[in-house]
Amino acid sequence: MLLIFRFLQGTSAAFLVVLNITLIGDIHHSEKRMRVFGLNASVVGLGGIIWSLLGGVLAGLNWKFPFYLSIISLVASIILSCTYRFPEERQSQPQPVFGYFKEIKTISSNHSQLGLIMIAIFICYAVLFGSYLTYFPIFIGSSHFQITSVLIGMIMAGTRFAAVIVSSQLDKLIKIFSLKNLFNIFIILYIVSILLIPFVSHYLIFFIPALVWGCAHGIFLPMSYIYLTEKIPDQYTASIVSLGRGVNKAGQTFGLLLMNVVFGLAGIKAVFFAGALIWIVFLLFKLIYLGEEVYKLIG
Repeated sequence: MLLIFRFLQGTSAAFLVVLNITLIGDIHHSEKRMRVFGLNASVVGLGGIIWSLLGGVLAGLNWKFPFYLSIISLVASIILSCTYRFPEERQSQPQPVFGYFKEIKTISSNHSQLGLIMIAIFICYAVLFGSYLTYFPIFIGSSHFQITSVLIGMIMAGTRFAAVIVSSQLDKLIKIFSLKNLFNIFIILYIVSILLIPFVSHYLIFFIPALVWGCAHGIFLPMSYIYLTEKIPDQYTASIVSLGRGVNKAGQTFGLLLMNVVFGLAGIKAVFFAGALIWIVFLLFKLIYLGEEVYKLIG
């Protein structure tokens, strides 16, 4: 029954990000689009903060209570469906499934870096769900540290808090570092944060990797939206965002399966080392793939 309900939950939630990002990409352009993507990522992070804090408090009262938070989503969706109207000029005609694959093939052939961002999305969510969201709270709550679910929720909320702050400043960060350099920066931050976790000796120090991870995700989340919509014709936006969402979910699924195997074979610390290794391999691949451009970060 749990698997059935999770399937229904995933099916219903799959549309939200695609519609959300597609609308932003269609309505806003240029620098304003970057600011809105940053704001959107901040709102996502803010929701994560509230979810983590309330989830920790409610779980301390009863493990069933955090599931009732979904009532908020139900109320919000009803209000939105009754009040929001799509702009008339943004409406498009539905097309066959094979039409979307044709669109994806067309746009991918004209944008060589699209494949790279898809790989990054896959890895990001594979490690995020496989190593971080699944095993980080378990590692924090292990008998070695003996901390409460409320404090675990606060530590996890720290990740979202950092992501909110960083993503809200994305337009300023792009002016300082550029998109290409930020691409390298978030990878390095992911590697540093996940490598810190196994070596923490006091539970309060867990806030450091949590905040560093949040900074990395605060850069990556809106930046991935920019890469998926920048210089993409409006008629292709939905197809590319849908592809990115599919890659996202594939990464989540693969990451959970992979890290469960790693955990079973080598223990919980190996899960974090495996996540860091994946990012390191990707960074090396990126250095080779993009050639001399990536050396602007250190040069």
